Amino acid sequence: MKLTKRTLDAARAKGTNDRVLWDETLPRFGARIRTTGSVTFIVRYRLAGC
Repeated sequence: MKLTKRTLDAARAKGTNDRVLWDETLPRFGARIRTTGSVTFIVRYRLAGC
């Protein structure tokens, strides 16, 4: 799913558990939505040689 303000607001409204939504257009980019309603954007990456 494409992460937009509308999709994040909808996920916040449904929130009974913490959720992580991943953007389908930007690889390894997502948003963590807490039950409190706060949103944290996350990037998943790996360091070379690890």
